[in-house]
Amino acid sequence: MTRVASEYPPSEDTFLMERCILKYRVKSYLDMGSGSGYLARSYKNRYKEAEVWMADIIDYGIRFEDIYFVKSDLFENINRRFDMISFNAPYLEPDGYDYDVRLINNGVVQRFVDQVGNYINKNGIALLLVNDQTKVKLDWDIEAIENYFFEKLIVYKKIF
Repeated sequence: MTRVASEYPPSEDTFLMERCILKYRVKSYLDMGSGSGYLARSYKNRYKEAEVWMADIIDYGIRFEDIYFVKSDLFENINRRFDMISFNAPYLEPDGYDYDVRLINNGVVQRFVDQVGNYINKNGIALLLVNDQTKVKLDWDIEAIENYFFEKLIVYKKIF
């Protein structure tokens, strides 16, 4: 794996989402906003037979031989359906990383919520991780919550 200085390193939010995705064994999984590829790699390591995809608006140059990658602004370049899609949405201001802050407040979370149903198979699962400051309208179930002294992380789930 090639690491790029601008990738967001796995942290508490990544590990929370990891615990959530690994609960579900599916045939096809898309890690939307994949960044470092940590979630896609973790899923493929657990479920070797799964078809795993990574998508990100920024191409960090990270590739795995057994995982597909597509450069895409959310679903712009996605032309198929998946059994599960997760999105650890951007919600932090940059901390010295070369990260496009416009992604945080351009409605990317609401766009994901509004579009994900078009890319999920019947009875498929969508998981969305945000913090308690994220403004989004959704009627999804809560899959997991973790509280930290500086924020609350929430993973929402919807079965389609």
